[in-house]
Amino acid sequence: MQAMIEVYFEWNEKMKKTGEDFYLKIWLYHPHFIHSQIVITYKDCLDFYDRTFDASEKEKEFPYSNFVGLEEEVQLFEWDHRIESHPYLESELTEMVEGGCLKVNEETKIREQSYQTNRLKNDEGEWKHSAIFTKQFSEGTVSTGDISALDYFVYAAKFKPAFPLLMMISGVYLFILAGFILLKRNDRKLVLFLALAGVLRACLSSVVSQSPTVGGAVMNMALKSGGVLVFILSLLVYLRTRLNKRTMA
Repeated sequence: MQAMIEVYFEWNEKMKKTGEDFYLKIWLYHPHFIHSQIVITYKDCLDFYDRTFDASEKEKEFPYSNFVGLEEEVQLFEWDHRIESHPYLESELTEMVEGGCLKVNEETKIREQSYQTNRLKNDEGEWKHSAIFTKQFSEGTVSTGDISALDYFVYAAKFKPAFPLLMMISGVYLFILAGFILLKRNDRKLVLFLALAGVLRACLSSVVSQSPTVGGAVMNMALKSGGVLVFILSLLVYLRTRLNKRTMA
């Protein structure tokens, strides 16, 4: 603790000389003091830690008795009681118990210690466009274990679209490249192949077209624009074929 206080005041002096606003705090974890740390941010990252902890509604006295010999130094600070929260879904707790990752008494303890409970709204409209493949093979209510891997991909594309978007672009590139390699001697079939690839992308865009999520909009735009590009490519191949025929004639 003594070392942390010394580092705090050293950093505090250095940051004051910069003339910039800054966030400098000592985070004391109780009872796990080993997790305690000093954090500092400034400039564009000034508000980075604002939502790290939840405010506590219960007043709690600072445990000065834990820092014998450092009472004066510790009292120089204004300590606020905060809570490091760990959100759990009801279904997650159930699955952790059933899978043997959590004991029943541990689950009960988590529930008893919870200070906030939120009921998530079941958006039937979004479910309609998020579990397309699962609904084709399942009837009625399904559990998490019944959901198709393809639907997990759709879900990821809607809420974390970066990696699925890269996968889609790479897959389309390889698909079109394979078509060029296999059909390079038959221009008519190549044009038909590219046209069908464009139609396929347009059909896939309809899968996420009505999603209210940002990722859904990104994937929809990527699929539509990609479809247009493939159609243009098929048109260029067609025009090249016609031009070659005229040249030969």
